[in-house]
Amino acid sequence: MLQWYQFDGWICTHRINPFYRGKVKLCKMCKIDYETIQEFLSFSFHYNNMDLLVDRAAEVLKNPIAVFDKNYYTVSYSDTTDVQDEVWTAGKKRGYCLFEYAAMLHGVESMRGTPLPFQIFDDWGPHRRRICPLISNSLTIGYLSVLEYHTAFDAVPGEIYDLVAGVLVKELTIEQAIRLSHQHDSAEMLLSSILNEGFANRALFLQRILGTVFEQAGPYSLIGINMHAFSSRVSGERHFKARLGTIFPKAWSLFFREYVVLLVECGKSRQIPQDGLQQLEGYLSEHDLCAGISDTFSDLYEIRRYFNQAAMAEKMARISGSDARIAQYDDYRLWRLAASIPAEQRTDYVSAFLRNLMAYDIDNQSDYVKTLFIYLKNGQSLALTAQELHVHRNTVVYRIEKMRERFGGVFDSPYHNFQNFFGCLLLLTSDGQPGSTDYFDTI
Repeated sequence: MLQWYQFDGWICTHRINPFYRGKVKLCKMCKIDYETIQEFLSFSFHYNNMDLLVDRAAEVLKNPIAVFDKNYYTVSYSDTTDVQDEVWTAGKKRGYCLFEYAAMLHGVESMRGTPLPFQIFDDWGPHRRRICPLISNSLTIGYLSVLEYHTAFDAVPGEIYDLVAGVLVKELTIEQAIRLSHQHDSAEMLLSSILNEGFANRALFLQRILGTVFEQAGPYSLIGINMHAFSSRVSGERHFKARLGTIFPKAWSLFFREYVVLLVECGKSRQIPQDGLQQLEGYLSEHDLCAGISDTFSDLYEIRRYFNQAAMAEKMARISGSDARIAQYDDYRLWRLAASIPAEQRTDYVSAFLRNLMAYDIDNQSDYVKTLFIYLKNGQSLALTAQELHVHRNTVVYRIEKMRERFGGVFDSPYHNFQNFFGCLLLLTSDGQPGSTDYFDTI
């Protein structure tokens, strides 16, 4: 956070000290009235009113601005009376970021610590946007978005953007503390709070959900949709959140880390409706996205555990080479067990036969381990193995026979087959998913 000091009509800051040595130099550099900056800083010191502060910040930057919290909900927009940008004004009315926009903000967060900790987007509406994370004590607590409407971005020096961001960080920290004390969040904001901060104990959690829609336990199932590669800029009535609301009317959705998290109320069937899953699969295919689904559960206090399940299923499906758009955690329990073993210890549980096979693959750039894994996964069906590997059936026959003759492979014993299958999982997870299976330990 920036710290300001005022002495006899001039301003200096710790981070941008060389640029703010005097009133004349400041005004000359920034081409902004000194009084505007003076009023902005004075207001920030003497009042706590985010809406009015954002309006004054917009005057300093000579453009409309918006502030979002870390959960991608709107904190405040500057005055939009003279702003003729339907995408920008629609965002103000909506009160939260579209998932498409939240994915973009999440990408900006990864730029922290770079020489230019902001990014300019020119494909979201008719006017460009300059977005930077708002950081307090090394943690991202929100985002500042500036619309290039009245003044070109480069007409205002970067130091002024830093100055405004520093003031907004201070105010946003206070705003969030006040919000926590009031505890009047929407259901989705409550879910976001549970995922982000959690609760120290169950008693505090039960007190927090008292009187909310979550007081009566589920059952629920959690869908995690990986948005890392999402590139859509749809902002009309058919944006992602609206589509999900149509597909799953009894659900709550929010953006968390790089995932859209969808908590679906399952009802007596304890299952997500199949017609909804089919519609979701079509939408995911349309945008080249993948998702994971957790077990059914009723205890929201354990929601992090079930988010981990959904995220693990989605990641393990990609590592296994599956082309399915939706992965059920139930299909990847053995994968999780394999990945739960520390990466440096996994080869300790792999047979000498498999270690020799892997060494041969590495030296000769062959695919014997992969062939064996798919062969065992498909119940030793030569036809299905050939189909999944995109090779001729005779190629699979040759590889299996070579594993028997050269490496001593045994494939007519259920015990050896299970040992080899689990050993392949250990090798595959070591290659594609090292480390903890707990998503919260890897972020």
